[in-house]
Amino acid sequence: MIDMLRRQRKQGGNRLHGRPQGFSPISTPLPPLQVDGYFPMRGWRTLVMLSVSLFLLLLAGCGGQQLAQQPDPRLVLFHVLSSRIIMLDTQAEVDGTVQNTGRDRYPFDVTLGATFYNSSGNVIGQAQGTAEDVLPGMTRPFVLIGQVDSARYSRMVVTPVSLRERIHEKNLPSPPPVVP
Repeated sequence: MIDMLRRQRKQGGNRLHGRPQGFSPISTPLPPLQVDGYFPMRGWRTLVMLSVSLFLLLLAGCGGQQLAQQPDPRLVLFHVLSSRIIMLDTQAEVDGTVQNTGRDRYPFDVTLGATFYNSSGNVIGQAQGTAEDVLPGMTRPFVLIGQVDSARYSRMVVTPVSLRERIHEKNLPSPPPVVP
């Protein structure tokens, strides 16, 4: 191979590549790019990239809206009057009472959540449950079930999480009994 290159240099050119002797690809400038008319691939790629970018932007913007729903403003009408915790290993049961101080004429099912903390203020467990048919002015019991690190437990906070309105319509026929 080396002998072939020496022979080519003696003969005055580089026959392997079809270039004259002394040709350097770095020092030779490229001719200007001449485009006659519209180059369709460039516009298509730009359109695809813009479409994908817009889709990702909309996806990121819409994804958080479902998680960031506003809490029901009627939750402030429900007050936890008492609560106590019973722990067994990692199981936690919270018993207590909740009061409806609102004036709506319908009862509510109130979902309550308990968050358990250690002495440093870190969350070490949670529990959830429901107080059913809480009428205005009424106090109802609840039981929450969850998990807790009982060795590190220090305190808990019980809060109403959500409401479900229980509307009992009068003058509606009751369903017929099921006969086997």
